[in-house]
Amino acid sequence: MKRASVTDVKNKLSEFLGFVKQGETIRVYDRSTPVADIVPIASLEKRDLDLRLEELESRGVLRRGHKSLPASFFSVTEAESRAKNSSDVLQQLLADRRSAR
Repeated sequence: MKRASVTDVKNKLSEFLGFVKQGETIRVYDRSTPVADIVPIASLEKRDLDLRLEELESRGVLRRGHKSLPASFFSVTEAESRAKNSSDVLQQLLADRRSAR
C-alpha cells in the first residue's frame, strides 16, 4: 500500500491512478491522519470470474456444475404462488404437508 498526502494526490493524480490501475491501493493522508483509500475497482470480466472460480474450486470452497439448470428452476411453483397470495401462511404450510403424505 502506497501512502500520499492530499497535496501529492491533487498534484499527481494521473501518476497515482496509474498505480491503482496496476492493482495498488493508495492511502491518502491529511497531515498525519488517514482520510481515504484509492482502490482499484474489482473487474468482473468473464476471464477474471473464471480465474476466481478456478481458485475457489481448487481450494475446495465450491464445485462447479457441468449442466445447465432447467428453465423451471427459475420459475415460481404453484405452491409458492398460493402461499404468496394466502393471508394465512401457516394454513398453507399445513395443507402442503398433508398433500405431500
